[in-house]
Amino acid sequence: MKNILYEHWSVEKDKAGSQWEFSEQDKLFIKQHIIQTIIIAPEPIIIHLCTMIQNIMRHDFPDKWPSFTLELYPLVSSDKSEELNGALLILHRLCKIFEYKRQKERTPLVEFMFKILPIIRERFSTLIENHSSSSCLLQKQILKIFYSFVQFSLNTQILSINEFSQWLKLFIDIILKPTPAECELVPEDERDGTIWWKCKKWAMKIVQRVFERYGNKGNVDKAYLSFAEEYSRSYLLPIVESLMANVLNDYINGKYISEHVLYLVLVHLSDALIQAQVWLVVKPKFELLLKNVIFPLLCYSKGDEELWAEDCEEFLRYKYDVYEDLHQPSSGASTLLQVISKRQGIMQNVLEFIMQNLTPTSNEKQIDGALHMISVISTQLNKLNKYKKDVEKLIDASVTPRIENPSRFVRLRACYVIHFASETIFKNSTILERVVNALIKAIKDDQEVPVKVEAALALQSLINDQDQKVIQFIRPHIRDVLIIVLRLISETHLDDLPTIVDSLVDNFEEEIIPVFL
Repeated sequence: MKNILYEHWSVEKDKAGSQWEFSEQDKLFIKQHIIQTIIIAPEPIIIHLCTMIQNIMRHDFPDKWPSFTLELYPLVSSDKSEELNGALLILHRLCKIFEYKRQKERTPLVEFMFKILPIIRERFSTLIENHSSSSCLLQKQILKIFYSFVQFSLNTQILSINEFSQWLKLFIDIILKPTPAECELVPEDERDGTIWWKCKKWAMKIVQRVFERYGNKGNVDKAYLSFAEEYSRSYLLPIVESLMANVLNDYINGKYISEHVLYLVLVHLSDALIQAQVWLVVKPKFELLLKNVIFPLLCYSKGDEELWAEDCEEFLRYKYDVYEDLHQPSSGASTLLQVISKRQGIMQNVLEFIMQNLTPTSNEKQIDGALHMISVISTQLNKLNKYKKDVEKLIDASVTPRIENPSRFVRLRACYVIHFASETIFKNSTILERVVNALIKAIKDDQEVPVKVEAALALQSLINDQDQKVIQFIRPHIRDVLIIVLRLISETHLDDLPTIVDSLVDNFEEEIIPVFL
């Protein structure tokens, strides 16, 4: 029925002769009953009904369905949870239809939301006092509606800064309030999927998105400048201080924070640091953040250990999945480290911290984290006059030797550093030769496939960024390297690897042709 409705609700004129369309009588009957059907339907059926009503609304809202808004208003105010839930599900689908449209194309939705949003806020403020899972399911739906409504366009007539501040208080309340005992009983590896942490995630997504797009006075469209100035003046600092004092402090003290929430908090802090007032608050806590938040997140995790041990191929896919990496706390920590390191006088402190974790007594996890930090700041180091001349020495002393470290995680990370620091100025060709030889040895002799893959990617980066400087060092080994890379492509099916072959063919055509004959 879902597919039939999609194809035959509204037929384009050029297909009218070959494709039938629902009669107006049938359409009216469906519209008269579908809202109530969604309310009473069992959960597995609701998603299909919601897809159906979304298609109907796309074609008929508002002109061909004038009773729609009148039917939805009382449901949003209803004391019956199933009626409220049905109304929220439908409203979310309506918002999705207009989510990516330009401001002038959103008028029908805006006019409707102008009337219904205050009602929803009142319901929301009541719901968040209730920690039950049923209440949180409704809260999550409201959060998703709000996110969809404001993600790409904010109507400041409906959501002035004063009106938004009332919503903002509710979002922060959700993010900061403790989860109930029921949630604490769930195993940590499953807790991220609980309704309480999903609510926190959506609330934090809204806070981050609104600031990023409308609240950051140094980086918003002209239309939102007034909103941004007031947001930055009155709300940004209290939010940052609350997130640091609660979410990040809980993480430091070993309390559970879901990965997605932690990631969003770190990204929000990174974005907020563009403003001097935020840096003044963060600066006194910089060393605490570096030692107890950023650094631990940049070290390999227990989950990484288990995945590599259990399924090497899955470990590889996970590590090279760009989408997965984008929402990892380690990605948020990397962004925060890059932003903080740009502040005057901070880079030296970061480098000193790195070297403290690269001593002979450092354990493999500390070494991995320190090497990861080098990879994160390498681009900045190579741009700063004070440091760029010494990056090759740092690599020679602290990175290259560790490509043969007993720990596979350290070997992997050392190759990773070369991969991301490939633009380093190597004035000493002997240092560059040592790097290339270490990578080739890893490609040929290392027993761990992830290390071979990262070494090959690092070698490709050097070919691209160092050009002819590295060609002479690779040429004697090109046949072996090519054969191994081809084998890795066959074994791993990683999208990144075929481009390595392209680089090798482009630079070693004469040596490579005999391999294919």
